[in-house]
Amino acid sequence: MTDGNTTGLQRHLKRFHLRHYEQIIFNTKQFTRSKSDFVQEEFERMMVEWLAIKYLPFLFFDYEATKQIFSDLNEEAILYKRTAMRDKVLKRYRQMQSNS
Repeated sequence: MTDGNTTGLQRHLKRFHLRHYEQIIFNTKQFTRSKSDFVQEEFERMMVEWLAIKYLPFLFFDYEATKQIFSDLNEEAILYKRTAMRDKVLKRYRQMQSNS
């Protein structure tokens, strides 16, 4: 790769890794939605994944600052308390175990 910037990376991906490039573009387009496209179930799934990936404590969802951030981003978003989030994480874990 001759260009050491994002344009060079994009060209490299298109030329040598087209399948991965298309997958990245497809995934990016999925996340560019308007507020009117909000789906609570999708939001919950992303929150569970975020919690697991970043090792967030369940208490994170009880913080007033956390509630305010998500309320500012989308008033329709329901942010559950730590006990409900724990239940959602366990449910997702069981789903993953049954699929493997």
